[in-house]
Amino acid sequence: MVLVRSVCIEARSTKSKSSLPLLSKRRRAGLPLCAALAVLAILLTTVAHSAGFLCFPKGSGSKIFANSGKTFTGNLAWTSSRSPSLSAGALVADKQSYFEWLSCGIAAGVSWPLRYLRLGAITKEVAAEVKRKTQSTHSTTEVSSSAASQLKAFLPTYMKTHVIARTGAEEYRRHLNISLNVIVDAMYAEEPFPFEPYHKAVRGPDVDHYSWGNDFFRPMVKWRKSRVEGLAQVRRIKEALDAGDNVVLLANHQTEADPQVLSLLLESIGFEDVAERCIFLAGHKVTTDPLAIPFSMGRNLLTIFSKKYLNTFSAEEKQVKSDRNQKTVAEMQRLLSEGGNIFWVAPSGGRDRKDPATGRFTPAKFDPQSVGLFYLLAQKAARASKNAGHKTLFLPLAMWSHNLVPPPDDAQSAVGEARDVSRGPIAIEFGAEMDPEALGGRKKFPEEAERIVNEHYSHIDEMMRETKKDRFWSWIR
Repeated sequence: MVLVRSVCIEARSTKSKSSLPLLSKRRRAGLPLCAALAVLAILLTTVAHSAGFLCFPKGSGSKIFANSGKTFTGNLAWTSSRSPSLSAGALVADKQSYFEWLSCGIAAGVSWPLRYLRLGAITKEVAAEVKRKTQSTHSTTEVSSSAASQLKAFLPTYMKTHVIARTGAEEYRRHLNISLNVIVDAMYAEEPFPFEPYHKAVRGPDVDHYSWGNDFFRPMVKWRKSRVEGLAQVRRIKEALDAGDNVVLLANHQTEADPQVLSLLLESIGFEDVAERCIFLAGHKVTTDPLAIPFSMGRNLLTIFSKKYLNTFSAEEKQVKSDRNQKTVAEMQRLLSEGGNIFWVAPSGGRDRKDPATGRFTPAKFDPQSVGLFYLLAQKAARASKNAGHKTLFLPLAMWSHNLVPPPDDAQSAVGEARDVSRGPIAIEFGAEMDPEALGGRKKFPEEAERIVNEHYSHIDEMMRETKKDRFWSWIR
């Protein structure tokens, strides 16, 4: 054994140094082959991805048409929260290894120009087709130039979200076709859609506006970084509604897409029925703005004119709007007395804005009278019911949704405001039930409710920022 080893060592030591460059040349000769194999691997990955065999977009299912029979099948799962103080879980997409993420990233990067060109061509085709149809059916109807220019500016940005989300070409064509037709019909309507004080969601027969609105915003969501906190509270809400009790969610409000954000996240954790039953307290802008009307049609709404905007009307109009608000309050009372209803209320009466000092969104200040109104109506409903009354649960809800359709900087934004669409993560956090009496009754409860909502918002805001920082290492782990 020693002899063999010594011979081998001697043979290596007596090798000509001229063989080393020859070996290096062989290695260099193999580089083009390795490069060719790498390119082939990328192409195969891209083809497999395009065919749908690899890296399906998370949560990209479609439920646009009322009679399509399609259902959403998102690949989402719960993991335990890092915050032991909350009964919650972080909503994340299925875990991918670093190499799976890398292969998907390579496929997405290589195929991005092709997807962009393909969806761009589809956008032009569908837009031209809708334009021809509109000219033939609405030739005498005038439309707001502001709404038309907004839609024209909105389309390219929205198309990019589908490119990034890797929406299939035919799925994108179907979705864009119905979206443009629904929005353009609203823009060219001779009379705006007549929203009643209590409006029930339009779920057909031709278009399911509820599902269409969800699908419109679905590709804009970065699902792997989106979260739901407070799962135990969601279960408690479901139990209360099934028992015939009411639920009032006191929330901050960040974007026009908040109803869809709530539905998408509840849907993804198996509580779509809770989302569908939700009744939103809505201001006049979402029921009068041509671009917002189609989305509002798909929601259960209690339509109201916010106090902060009433003074912008003339004395005569102000009285008409105030009378309309009284009818809406009567509907609130009826629904609370009926029981088994859930309400989403933004007591601020408007959307959150960035804090100039920090550049971070902060919840807008609550209007105490808005919280107090629901408190009084809930008490009245409990007393009026024959069988000991329907209990009303008050829960805080923090909305973290400003990435999708950021609000304008001006807090007094007007009907027809410009929209800027982007793609990003979303999150919500449900807090534990609040006892109005224990928190000071009618006088102090609004202030305490605002404090609790702000605390939950601060918590979810920090979690989302940490999620962004930890993204790379979570992929490796």
